[in-house]
Amino acid sequence: MTADTVAELAGKLAIPADKLQKNIDDYNSYCDHGQDPDFFKNPDYLVGKFYSGAYGTVGGVKINENCQVLDDDDKAIPVLYSAGSDTNTIYANSYNFTLPGNTMGFAVNSGRIAGLEAAKLIK
Repeated sequence: MTADTVAELAGKLAIPADKLQKNIDDYNSYCDHGQDPDFFKNPDYLVGKFYSGAYGTVGGVKINENCQVLDDDDKAIPVLYSAGSDTNTIYANSYNFTLPGNTMGFAVNSGRIAGLEAAKLIK
């Protein structure tokens, strides 16, 4: 989602523009002063600019060794596979940012495994 102004973005998100602007202003102030009195964020991570990067989410969807998505009881959901960083349970809920790209091997392999397993259903 993109927008040219905060007001336009708020409209697209269906949230009050004044509240969104206040949150942005507050956060920028925290960055300027190196302190977050609301959530006590580590000052090292108070940054006002964000850039696209090569990271995805990690630790989201649970899978088994065949890349089948697991339900809340750790049972495979039939015909549902997942791969890549969104299923990267090898990192749980963290990612070592000092080693950028270290999930690439998992993404490639889990994609291959999921594809092979899904192909077995077609035969």
